[in-house]
Amino acid sequence: MQYSPKLKKAMAEIKAILEREDVAGIVIIHTPQFSEFLFRIDPSYSCAAIEGDKLRIKALKKYFPNLQAWKNKIADTTNMLIHFADVGGPLILNVHEALDRIEKVVEIENKGGGGFTSHTTQNN
Repeated sequence: MQYSPKLKKAMAEIKAILEREDVAGIVIIHTPQFSEFLFRIDPSYSCAAIEGDKLRIKALKKYFPNLQAWKNKIADTTNMLIHFADVGGPLILNVHEALDRIEKVVEIENKGGGGFTSHTTQNN
């Protein structure tokens, strides 16, 4: 088994909450053997979507009922992305800094060992 059933269950619950509440989210959860991640950027107020391994912005004016609806969707999407970048970027930089500090004191034995899966991966 190349995934954690415990993480799959937890992430399914998190995904259901995000979908039920119609909110976006970036979530990473972890056990000593595995990590699981979710990148949900497609709530109803967003024109962003993940297609394959690409982030797409679907914002052609012709798909919106009027100019104001288009402006609102663009504003809400960019607001979401700005918040993710402004919060997520520094958080991850802190993680890298912590790893650099740890590595100066001890040898890190598990550099990327274990595995990670997206919320859609089922490898059994």
